[in-house]
Amino acid sequence: MKHVTTKSECSPELSDCLVRLIEFGPKLVLLSVENNLKAVKEVSNLVSHSLPKWELCLPKICLPCDIPETECPPHCVCDIEWRACRGQQLKATIQVRNTARVARPFTFTATPFQGPGNPNVAVDVAPPSAVLQPNQTVVVTVTFTVTLEFQADQFYYGEVLITGAYEQCVRLLLHIRPEVTPHCVVEQGEIPTRIRAHRWYHHFQCEEPCEEPAASKLGTVGTVPPYNFL
Repeated sequence: MKHVTTKSECSPELSDCLVRLIEFGPKLVLLSVENNLKAVKEVSNLVSHSLPKWELCLPKICLPCDIPETECPPHCVCDIEWRACRGQQLKATIQVRNTARVARPFTFTATPFQGPGNPNVAVDVAPPSAVLQPNQTVVVTVTFTVTLEFQADQFYYGEVLITGAYEQCVRLLLHIRPEVTPHCVVEQGEIPTRIRAHRWYHHFQCEEPCEEPAASKLGTVGTVPPYNFL
């Protein structure tokens, strides 16, 4: 039994046709994709022109969000500053107003001054307390006499405490100035004299003292009166 092996060979025209057929496949797919994209674009344009326009209203988002904030009132409302010498009397006033909607009692006290030498003395406050109606005010008077416990050219501080629904203060600043004695210099010797013309037509001068001797003012006998040319 014989085995027969056959070998087929394509002609040049057939092989060229096969190559073209293979290359035409991807081109056909690409062409169909392009046509489909064009068709989709035309359909979307048609739908967008025929249907009403809808606008989506989105809420505005702020990042970060602005949260309103408030600050607490200061504990020390204000400062009262004094510059004084030892032995000097000082005075100041503080106006307190009740901003609440109800009547409220207030108390007014003072802390001792703190500083070099620790004088440990406080100012006098009057009145020490008051009951204020809504929007009512009171004037608190602060007085103080600088004692010898305070050192010259030094700084001291204290507080006046105002207590109502809560506590606040007025800070007291005290600068002790050094004691300065007024000073003036007087220089005196013999009685000075001046020279002046007697009259323009006399053509001579006269000399006279500028001051009288102190003894003549006291009525001492034997003093010589000043020259006086008439």
